[in-house]
Amino acid sequence: MAETPLDSRVTNGRFVGPGAPAVGSLTIHNGKVVDEPNAEVWRTVNASGHIVFPGLIQPGATAAEDVLDIVRGGVTTAIAMNPAGSRACLDYTTAVPAGLQVIEASDAAALVERDWELLLGDEPVHFQAAPDSDLPVIHFLYHEGHRQRSMTLERIAAVTSGNFARAAGIFPRKGSFEVEADGDLFVFDPDADDPYSDIGWPGRVIFSLVRGSILLYNGQIHTSAGDGKLII
Repeated sequence: MAETPLDSRVTNGRFVGPGAPAVGSLTIHNGKVVDEPNAEVWRTVNASGHIVFPGLIQPGATAAEDVLDIVRGGVTTAIAMNPAGSRACLDYTTAVPAGLQVIEASDAAALVERDWELLLGDEPVHFQAAPDSDLPVIHFLYHEGHRQRSMTLERIAAVTSGNFARAAGIFPRKGSFEVEADGDLFVFDPDADDPYSDIGWPGRVIFSLVRGSILLYNGQIHTSAGDGKLII
């Protein structure tokens, strides 16, 4: 990742989450969300009408090949499991904040009705895949939560990043689109086939940014070892 990433303007997407712009365009300068740009070097990234979420905060992976899997699932900040895994290319935290209620699943069958009541309500819970599981969180919550149970997209953003960030004291830097937030986001097409996986639900993360720089594009990681930063 460059010391000073190219400024980015993400356009034509449906932004979901705190501080989401109403006009479908978000501007990132020097890795941060800004009101107005003050530089002239731009990379415009077209979200093509797809859904744009704040980057997910999820458990890190312990194997290099699994890091790619979680990045393909929209993760931009890892709850790191080891220093050699997710920390190489993702921002990372060292632990789950004390007192934060976490709902964790390794597959769809792992959730009971009480879990769904908490996820669909307004409690400040965090939902995550079990460490080293292959549960694709955004695909799962979109199809099983949003389409099957009318879970709002805003609630999906809250339980996958916003609530964690608040509990950890890193909101709105993480988990939001507010001005001065880190430029962490991913673009999700819920109906696309994903050529990189066979996970049981449709959907594909088209691209993602971490602090304004390309993290995922064309199914591949575009950051380098050591680019990730310790957040807390």
